[in-house]
Amino acid sequence: MAGFKRAEEIAAKSTKLTELSQLDGNFYARYALCALFSGNVEMALKLYEQAYKLAPDSANVCNAYGYTLADENMQLPFAKELIENALRQEPDNVAYLDSFAWVLYRMQKQPEALQAMLRTIIESGLSGLTDKEIWEHAAKIFAANELEILAEFYQWKAESLAE
Repeated sequence: MAGFKRAEEIAAKSTKLTELSQLDGNFYARYALCALFSGNVEMALKLYEQAYKLAPDSANVCNAYGYTLADENMQLPFAKELIENALRQEPDNVAYLDSFAWVLYRMQKQPEALQAMLRTIIESGLSGLTDKEIWEHAAKIFAANELEILAEFYQWKAESLAE
C-alpha cells in the first residue's frame, strides 16, 4: 500500500489527472489496481483509460482494463478487443484466457465462454496455477451452460481456496 500512498500524494499535488502525463502506463495501471482494491471503480477505470492511452500495446494494461470493464459489465465489445490484444501477445497467459472467458460470459456468449474457460482450465493445469477467481468464473460459466455438476465442483474449488 506504500505505492498507493505515494500515488495519492502525487495526484494530490496535481489539479488534474491528465497533468500526470509524464508518468508511464504501468504507473497508471498500478494506481488503478489500488483504486480497485479500495473500492473506487470509477477512478480505476479513469486510470486504466490513461494507462491505455500511454501504453496501448501493453498486454498487462490491455488485459487489466478489459477485465475491469467486463467485470463491471461495461463497454463489453471494447473490453473484448482489449483482452484479445493482450492474448495476441501472450496466447497462453492464464489470466488473459480467464479474462477472455469472462468477457464472453458477460456478453451472453455462453458456448464461446465455455470453450474459452476449458482452455483456461487446461492452461492453468499446465502452469500449476490455482486461482480462486478463475474457479469462481468457471463455476458461473459452467452453470450458464447448464453443466451443474461441474459448476458445483468449481465453486467448491473456489471456496476451498478461500479457507
